[in-house]
Amino acid sequence: MKPTDDRSHPEYRRDPLTGQIVIIARQRAHRPMSRFPSDDEDLPSGDCPFCEGRETMTPPEVFAIRPEGGARDSVGWQVRVVPNKYPALMVGAGETPSWSEHSGHLGDLLQDDALPGVGHHEVVIECPDHASSYHRHGDAQAGAVFLAYRERLRCFARKEGIASAIVFKNSGRSAGASQPHAHSQIIAMPLVPPILEREWRGCDDYWRENGRHYFANLLDAERSHGERIVEATDDFVAWCPYASRFPYELCVCPREEQARYDEASDHQVEALGALMRRLMLAMDNALGSVAFNYFLHTASLDSPNVDGVPAGFRWHLEITPRLEGLAGFEIGSGMYINPVPPDMAARDWRRYMPAADGATS
Repeated sequence: MKPTDDRSHPEYRRDPLTGQIVIIARQRAHRPMSRFPSDDEDLPSGDCPFCEGRETMTPPEVFAIRPEGGARDSVGWQVRVVPNKYPALMVGAGETPSWSEHSGHLGDLLQDDALPGVGHHEVVIECPDHASSYHRHGDAQAGAVFLAYRERLRCFARKEGIASAIVFKNSGRSAGASQPHAHSQIIAMPLVPPILEREWRGCDDYWRENGRHYFANLLDAERSHGERIVEATDDFVAWCPYASRFPYELCVCPREEQARYDEASDHQVEALGALMRRLMLAMDNALGSVAFNYFLHTASLDSPNVDGVPAGFRWHLEITPRLEGLAGFEIGSGMYINPVPPDMAARDWRRYMPAADGATS
């Protein structure tokens, strides 16, 4: 496959030594960066393109939830999904990328084997209110956001050549957000990011070596230990991982054996939204208006480029508060230094969790 000639289009590039994949997306440099207020300031809406009533300021929506009905790109929505105006990946950027067996290896250090940055990049606008977020609007609003994630993943699963998708949220400037209006994003790709590939392969390896499913064993072990569990409901378990990379890092996983989030039931989506709303409130109560990321890892989207569903893998959501920036050691080593032990972090999470019905041990 020939590298793309149009350098205005995004590209996938792969480090020949480590296999690390990087997306070079020049057009992202042109996206507007709104000012983020300090804690004692109001959040000005200015010309925010995500506010209700400014639907013409975004690309035409691809999905929306309007409880009372209404025309596309009109007011009255709970959640709205639009293509990213400054995408990291682009539809029509070239052919579906596929590195050959030889390109990008150590013998080709100077070979420009960049592949066209094909993919989809969407923005999920989480609520109409500029100065708020879904966790301030009750379970129904939170459930609508997680329903939008599922429906968009179902859409991508039907698209030919899409192998994986990442749902992620950047909240706060230091977490990578360019707009203060509450939103998250979805990037769907024709390849599998290395971290997902490692998770999938790790689950398969664990199954072959132990005859048990990794996530089933992990949840049993965490519940037995108990100290790192933040919340266990009928449907989900939330805990601070044993090897947490960030202070107060949290993982949420379904109790049910389920590899793909796009296969989650309506009940699971609603329950996840309710749990995530409470976790977001707990984070506000414990840490203040801290910047954070969360991201959803799910199994492959039925692509012929991916060999089936890994044994024992479960979709899961990871929350990473950004209390400390990445420094030279983390960037240079790929390792992390976390000053807050996960047992201590879990105690703080539990202390500030709002009460809810349906919690179990």
